[in-house]
Amino acid sequence: MARTKPKLSFAAAGGKPSLKRADWQRIESVYGRSLPNSVRRKIRAVTRKFLDQAVFEHRVRPRSEAMERVRSIKKAAHEFQEVVFTCPANVGSDADFFARHLICKHLNLAYDKGRDGLQNLALDLANSISKGCDLALADLRSEQSAFRSGDMWNWWVRELTAVLKARQLPTEARKDTDKSKTEKPSPFVGLIRELQACIPVDYQGTTHSDTALAVAIVRARGSVRVTKTVPNQSK
Repeated sequence: MARTKPKLSFAAAGGKPSLKRADWQRIESVYGRSLPNSVRRKIRAVTRKFLDQAVFEHRVRPRSEAMERVRSIKKAAHEFQEVVFTCPANVGSDADFFARHLICKHLNLAYDKGRDGLQNLALDLANSISKGCDLALADLRSEQSAFRSGDMWNWWVRELTAVLKARQLPTEARKDTDKSKTEKPSPFVGLIRELQACIPVDYQGTTHSDTALAVAIVRARGSVRVTKTVPNQSK
């Protein structure tokens, strides 16, 4: 399986499942059992939450982008310090001094520690921003709650399993479909397959074969990972 880039822990969310009467008829036909309205409501609610959260996995940007942004800010802070402390070759020292003097005057920056106020400001900013950037990079490197593709699909399978188990409905996911006499998937595998047909392609799990889907379901049930969600901060 190809490795994916680590992602950030927030992004914009949204999504709604589309489950019509014909969809339920098809799902129940494959599942081999009628689903009470209470179970339908729970399946719809779980699926809606799945779509609301799964969008994070698709929209969230790679963590490397945030790290690069932090590094660029740290670099800019040091460049600002260098610009303030270094007089350009084509500028006289008296012009440089007078320019800084005027800036200090309008910013009310006092002379201190053998440096003018602008120099002290540049030095303090560079040191503070550099420290903050280093801590931010450490946070990003140790981030454990970043989104990983497939986490919410796994959660969806586990929640659907719980919903059906609560009503003592079949939840088996037989992985030997190709070897079975009927060559039909377990009812639960068929139910997941048909439910997937009702959601956007981007959020579907494996669709290669019923056997592959069964394997993915078994794997999802054994995969428990906490996914952090953060409200949309773009407002």
